[in-house]
Amino acid sequence: MWKATTSILLLERMKHGDEQVLAEISWDFAAKALNVIRPYLEGSDNDLQVALQSIIHLAINLDRHICQLGARYDWCFPPPCQTVQFDPEFMEVGTGEVQPQPGHCVGTVVAPALKKRGKQTGEDFGVEIMMLKMEVTCVPRSSFRQGSS
Repeated sequence: MWKATTSILLLERMKHGDEQVLAEISWDFAAKALNVIRPYLEGSDNDLQVALQSIIHLAINLDRHICQLGARYDWCFPPPCQTVQFDPEFMEVGTGEVQPQPGHCVGTVVAPALKKRGKQTGEDFGVEIMMLKMEVTCVPRSSFRQGSS
């Protein structure tokens, strides 16, 4: 799980090093992600690891920028290992996906939600704004195995 403290530790480590540290960290994360998806791959691993490293490198740089802002930003995921019903207030399906029907559940999180609390001035931390809804794919509840909720 990625937390604000993770970003702070990475940023602190990068202050004492250089971009090489970021490259090593992103390569390591990419290798770990690749190990998870390797059984589903067809073709070359190396090209995918380079692409994953690029995505992770960009994400860390984005997080570096977000951590320096006055407002608080949170990436939001559904609870792990639980069946979650689609909630249009916080979720949307991607372009080309079938619109969920009542009772449909989240199958896959494509992109987490992004919430902002407070203003850049450091005020109004009681106010929370949904900046980006979570992008998901949905499946009928009957598609889940019994006991997975």
